[in-house]
Amino acid sequence: MLATTALLAERRVYIDAHAEELDATGKRLVVGNGYALNYLLPGRKALVVTPNVRRHYAEKIRVRALEREQEKQKQVELGQVLKGKRVTLKVSASKTGKLYGSVTTKMLADAISRQLRAPVREDLIRMARPIKSVGMHEVGIGTDTDSIPLTVEVLAQEQTAKKGA
Repeated sequence: MLATTALLAERRVYIDAHAEELDATGKRLVVGNGYALNYLLPGRKALVVTPNVRRHYAEKIRVRALEREQEKQKQVELGQVLKGKRVTLKVSASKTGKLYGSVTTKMLADAISRQLRAPVREDLIRMARPIKSVGMHEVGIGTDTDSIPLTVEVLAQEQTAKKGA
């Protein structure tokens, strides 16, 4: 009798993408029956585990693994293209070499695409600290665990027209 009561008190569910507050998107959880019936299922934040749902999520996991493998392959190819290369940026700077602002990841992504003909997403560019001065700087391209080093040369842009002249 106790085992039957325990089974009724809990429910196995897959957490859907709409339940960010649970921080368990795509995972299978065992939750209380009341929590599942009163909150998760009516709010379409979870699905009850059934054989069809299991197959669906197994397919999703397989597709995600394939996408990760393809992304890793692209990163290896990108690493071969960027290895030992340098990107040059011309930005407005003071006479002391301080930039008016800083070099952004968007500026770097555009420069890499234009100069090296290697499209790089902004979110893959890792800077240890903002680039706010003229000179040579190191940035990483890729994930936190696997980063490709790239040298960025920041040059002062020539000021062609002076105010009041």
